[in-house]
Amino acid sequence: MLYEIKALKAPWPAGAKVGDVVEMPSVPTWAVGKCTPAPEGADATVEFVEPVAGDGVNRPLESENDQAIRAVEHFRAQAQEAIRRAEEAHALELAELQAELDAATAGAADLRAKLDASEARAASLQTKLDEAESDEGKAAAALKEAEQQAATERAASEAKAKGKK
Repeated sequence: MLYEIKALKAPWPAGAKVGDVVEMPSVPTWAVGKCTPAPEGADATVEFVEPVAGDGVNRPLESENDQAIRAVEHFRAQAQEAIRRAEEAHALELAELQAELDAATAGAADLRAKLDASEARAASLQTKLDEAESDEGKAAAALKEAEQQAATERAASEAKAKGKK
């Protein structure tokens, strides 16, 4: 049945105003005295939703399904925000680790260069040591030969000196 709204102090559909026509199966107790049967030939101008209970601003409360959908959307938004924050934290941690890796790689390259230089220096010193030992060996051999020659010459000199006596 169609009813014309006469007073707004009731949980009418949002946007309803005095003079609007609403179709309702019967007049709810809250609408008694706030509406009258609509004139013949009138059409509904606002859609009526049977309120379970009012929320204080002339709107029906959400259905359980609407509440569940809103809750799921809320949790989805929270989850997406948590994922976004985790991705940001992961990106920062990854950047820090990459910087540490780059520094360690540079340090390792520096140490490698120092090691190569030290090995080259050690090889050079080994060559000089080998040459010095070789020279020392030659000098020792020459000394031994000179000592033997001196001993031979001394013996010859002594023999000459004895022969002259």
